[in-house]
Amino acid sequence: FGSRRIGDQICQGARRPSMMVRVLPDAFGLLCVLALASAQEDVPPHRKSPELHALTAPDADGTKQGPGLYVFGGKGYTQEPRRRGGKGGKGKKGNKGGMRSTVTFFSDSWLFNLSSESWEEMESPKDSPVPTARWKSSMTRLDDSSLVLFGGCSSTATSGVMNDLWVLEASCCPATANWREVQTDSSPRARRGHVSVTNSTHLFIFGGKGWGDDNEAGECLTDIYSLPLSALSSGADQSDQRGNWTRGADFPGRCRWGATGTILNFNGSAYLAVFGGRILNPGNENHATGESAYTYFDELWLYDTTAASWRLAKPDGPGPHRRDHHGAASIGDDLFVFGGRDSETRDKSSVLNDLWRFSLKENQWTQLGLKDHGPSKRYMPGVAEIRNPRGVEVLAVFGGEQLPGSTKRTTLNDLWFFTPGTWPGWTLVPTEDDSSEEALELEGLQPQSQLEEIFGHVSGGLGGLGAMLFVIAALAGVYVYKADLRRGARSNQVAAEPSEYVQIQD
Repeated sequence: FGSRRIGDQICQGARRPSMMVRVLPDAFGLLCVLALASAQEDVPPHRKSPELHALTAPDADGTKQGPGLYVFGGKGYTQEPRRRGGKGGKGKKGNKGGMRSTVTFFSDSWLFNLSSESWEEMESPKDSPVPTARWKSSMTRLDDSSLVLFGGCSSTATSGVMNDLWVLEASCCPATANWREVQTDSSPRARRGHVSVTNSTHLFIFGGKGWGDDNEAGECLTDIYSLPLSALSSGADQSDQRGNWTRGADFPGRCRWGATGTILNFNGSAYLAVFGGRILNPGNENHATGESAYTYFDELWLYDTTAASWRLAKPDGPGPHRRDHHGAASIGDDLFVFGGRDSETRDKSSVLNDLWRFSLKENQWTQLGLKDHGPSKRYMPGVAEIRNPRGVEVLAVFGGEQLPGSTKRTTLNDLWFFTPGTWPGWTLVPTEDDSSEEALELEGLQPQSQLEEIFGHVSGGLGGLGAMLFVIAALAGVYVYKADLRRGARSNQVAAEPSEYVQIQD
């Protein structure tokens, strides 16, 4: 039927039947299943804590295929059509049709092609190993077509932390994720919510949260380890050639997790820039919502990767609000920080969508972005730097979770780009999966135009009564859709009201 949006609206009608739907409930439920089964599944499922990185997949002769954005892992949900009725389809207490959402930890790989503005799910060779599904992992680039993954967590509780090390090498065509696990000696302990970066010679792992048998909240970590990049080469992990991790200078500040770490180059040195994070204060239970339960940080620490020394940056002027589970990346020699969360409460005021730039050269923060135009408030987004097809470095933001809500209700899969020095700065990449009111307005689409598109595909594929039933169901779906817009709701995501969509910028 060609459009995920209309399929979703038909299924909404199956869940909340109107008078029209009650006349033909079974046909309507069937159309829900058919519409969603035939819709294009060409976007990653909704998720928070995704890995997002620039990646180029070369073909067999080494020719690069242009800039791409790679997505891996995270925690979100998958959907599939429900069956109507109880046992045998006749029970009165069975479900009402529509879609069933299931919370999922992901191990999938997706590639967004900036030239064609399209997503492609990357396959892995048959019988080849792939990492366990996880979230709160950390990944960083090795070169244009390869990434390295360390740790993360396979469960909601901290007890599922890992310390495995993987290298991803991309190829095409089609886009393929070639994984191989790397064995090393003296590996850092298992953790999540940590940082991983590379300079020209080493991989660095810093901080995060580990698991302690006597501490359900997990154990905050201050250690930093480095591994020569040569240890990540294919075949380098043979028993007599394994790379060895070296522990550097422990973090001198108060312990924290959920911070970001980004490599910044300045005056010939490479610095690990660690911003934000939080720590559970003594005497408080994990996930306590009191104002004094957690300490959130707005500090920027710099680790000299050559001298193995820390220092606290002291920027001139104001900077970002305290936060954790935000996103960060570098463009040029500057650090960019977006979004995050400043409270454990599940209120809309607890999440952020401001964008800041820090310049080591100028030693100051600058707030960026435009009023009422940009990603909604969220935490655990994927953030990355990438060079677009015109050769301009831009910031990409993907997914995350809005509040109030839950993993099933308010995790996201939208993709935004921010181009420094341009107006309006932020650009939303439209996809068939985004049915928010704001996305429709940005794309200049109305439900009627979507319906016309559908009819063009349906007219040749359905005959007589079937076509009539589809038209009735589609019209009912549009009716539900318009009612949702009036109430400010959305089908797959919770839309922010226009005044909340991005923090107002003076």
